[in-house]
Amino acid sequence: MKVCHHSTCMNHVFSNGYCKNHQYLRTDSKYLSKLAERKFKQYYPEKKIIRNINFGFKNESDMFYKIWEVFPHTCRITGENLEQFYGTQFWFSCFAHILPKGKFPLFKLNAENVRLVLPEFHSIVDQGTKADRLKHPEWDFKLWDELVQQMKSEYIKFQKENHLI
Repeated sequence: MKVCHHSTCMNHVFSNGYCKNHQYLRTDSKYLSKLAERKFKQYYPEKKIIRNINFGFKNESDMFYKIWEVFPHTCRITGENLEQFYGTQFWFSCFAHILPKGKFPLFKLNAENVRLVLPEFHSIVDQGTKADRLKHPEWDFKLWDELVQQMKSEYIKFQKENHLI
């Protein structure tokens, strides 16, 4: 069993003749180049480009209140009344992003990317399975899927027009 090259250490060798505690004593080029790269990144981190595209809204709740004012309070897919959810914990669930905010961040505050829907429909569209969709044959999931495809093409077009890709 090999022992660390450090004079007073009796630990097992981890890599290149040194234990985990004495890796900093290594002189091989592979280790030194990784160390230099790490220090460079520490002092010069990559800056993410922040794009402030807000479509005229400060945040999502402003957008949701504006949508609530403008559009009728019925689910665009199921046709059910949504008035019962106003002022409850489910009210924000009535607003479903067609394109998910995480994958398509540029359209997070785009009101065209949001539809007023039944909270149950929203949860099925976001986290549901095919089995969940089959439990509601009266709901038009094809319409939703068509909206997703349409919004994806608009998203790509938006990126090209604003030189974001």
